[in-house]
Amino acid sequence: MLRATKALMLVTDLGFVVYFSVTGLGLIPPEWAFADYGNPLMADWNWSFLWIDLLASATGLTSLWLLRTGGARGAGLMLVSLVLTMASGLMAIAVLDPSR
Repeated sequence: MLRATKALMLVTDLGFVVYFSVTGLGLIPPEWAFADYGNPLMADWNWSFLWIDLLASATGLTSLWLLRTGGARGAGLMLVSLVLTMASGLMAIAVLDPSR
């Protein structure tokens, strides 16, 4: 199971970095973007995830490197990364109500 976890973490963490890089460079065609992508509120909401996603990626990729090289702190850092990724995911699926 740890092997599958590591593989999924690698894909997710690299995916965060690639997504924000591609989005920041404006390489996503509007027809491929999520609904209301042009809405400034939705764009701000999307970019609000940048720091937690990049922190999750940094801790995740570092933990994978530490685990590969035998670093003693790899498992603890992996837990931090998984918690950050879970928090980001929960925030992403929360209902966005602009009237609040």
